[in-house]
Amino acid sequence: MRDADIILHVIDISHDYFEDHINVVDSTLKELDCRDKLQIKVFNKVDLLKEKDRINYVLNKYGKSIVISAGRGINIGSLRKVMLELYAKNFIEKTITLDPGESKIVALLYELAEVTSVKYGEDKITVNYKATAAIHDKIERMRKQECG
Repeated sequence: MRDADIILHVIDISHDYFEDHINVVDSTLKELDCRDKLQIKVFNKVDLLKEKDRINYVLNKYGKSIVISAGRGINIGSLRKVMLELYAKNFIEKTITLDPGESKIVALLYELAEVTSVKYGEDKITVNYKATAAIHDKIERMRKQECG
């Protein structure tokens, strides 16, 4: 979780003690030193709610949260839209030039990032990719370890 860029905290809104569940997860995230990570609270099972006023309560109390029903497909489009907006905002494009001996870094890029292009030359490999700043830093650390 420490490497996560975004945490989707899925909560059963129909459960009587859903706020206790939120507190347990928040406490666990704090213990894992992940409390400052971007977190989206996704309140699921809205279709099972008997008290529809709970929706307004949740939206007022938890700000940028999303209320869905995964089982019935209710509001899934909104969740998708938020995720795509976060992706576009937090993922930046970068070009990296590698020596032919750094093929492990190319494999790592395919694993951790969205590789948009790779060009193999006689004495270099040029890779364009999209990733978060944390992934960029991780790639640079790996390169230093490989060279080091």
